[in-house]
This record gives sequence, C-alpha cells and structure tokens, in this order.
Amino acid sequence: MSKVTIDPAALEILERAEAKGLSTAFSRAGAMKPCPIGADGRCCKNCFMGPCRLVGEGQTGICG
Repeated sequence: MSKVTIDPAALEILERAEAKGLSTAFSRAGAMKPCPIGADGRCCKNCFMGPCRLVGEGQTGICG
C-alpha cells in the first residue's frame, strides 16, 4: 500500500481499511482489468466527449 501515498496518515487509514476488508479507490483500481481497446491505443481522448472507442481502421471520434 505504500506505493499509493507518501502521507503517513493516509497510509495508516489505507492499511486499516485493508485489514478490515474494506475496499478503497486504490484497491478497486488495482483489481480492475485494463480496457483492451485502450490498451491497444485504439481510443480517442481528445475532447470532453470521450473516450471514444475507435474499433475500425480510419475511424474518428466525436470531435473529428
């Protein structure tokens, strides 16, 4: 858990949550699998409307 923060107070709270079996944003993020489309670099994050999934060759996102 020490990799997510250098703040001793936050680290103590995160360790207590882990000991009690409570989930935190960090534990949930660590358990998630990466999006296969984003992992391949096939998503557009150029504007506030995205991320758009670009599945076909030559596709563009909402913003063009």
